[in-house]
Amino acid sequence: MLDSTIDEVKKTGAKYICRSGDVCDKAVSRMLVDDTVKEFGSIDILVNNAGLSGAPQPPNTLKSSGIR
Repeated sequence: MLDSTIDEVKKTGAKYICRSGDVCDKAVSRMLVDDTVKEFGSIDILVNNAGLSGAPQPPNTLKSSGIR
């Protein structure tokens, strides 16, 4: 699945980086942000495609301890 997504992005000519990891791990999350800022200078839009279960909550009320 990831390879097909990369292929689609390449076709557009857009600049991109591809990383994967467990976003529940703070070190991985930090690495993803650091790599992105290093490559692009900033993050303008972030799409987090991590699955959560339980009752929906506003993102600003989520605690990292309750995600896993």
